[in-house]
Amino acid sequence: MMMRMTILLVTGALIAGCGVAATPRLAGQQPAASAAQARGGFVDLQGRPVSLDAFKGRPVVLSFLAPGDWDSGAQVPLLIRLAGAYKPEGIAFVCGGEGSQGALRELGRELPFDVWQDLGGRELAARGFTGVPAHQFITRDGRVQASREGFLSRGQLTELIEALR
Repeated sequence: MMMRMTILLVTGALIAGCGVAATPRLAGQQPAASAAQARGGFVDLQGRPVSLDAFKGRPVVLSFLAPGDWDSGAQVPLLIRLAGAYKPEGIAFVCGGEGSQGALRELGRELPFDVWQDLGGRELAARGFTGVPAHQFITRDGRVQASREGFLSRGQLTELIEALR
């Protein structure tokens, strides 16, 4: 009996931590585009499909973060500072977030760059990552120059961004 209770508690904690619980939709709020949901990928915080094509010709730092994840939270202040420092050089920063649109909107209030929802974590997986935080450094011509999973220090991030220049 004790073992069964422990399994139920652990399972419930995992489900809650993964953001699996359904979020009620507000009246008038549009659901994510069905085509985007069917294929996965990114949607903006209004549920419209988006892609990195919007940044063609610019280097991009794509960071996958999850609201509520400790390492993701620790990564945020570094990304904010670096996005400000590299903005004059035209380097784009984008957050591909896991979690509900509400939690991502909250994250978006902190970040001075685009926050997109990664539906079902499909973009994260398609890019070879298994967890967050994760980062890709994409050149002006759209080539992935580097991919790193896990928390990165300011020095590590700076070195990888400098290589995009």
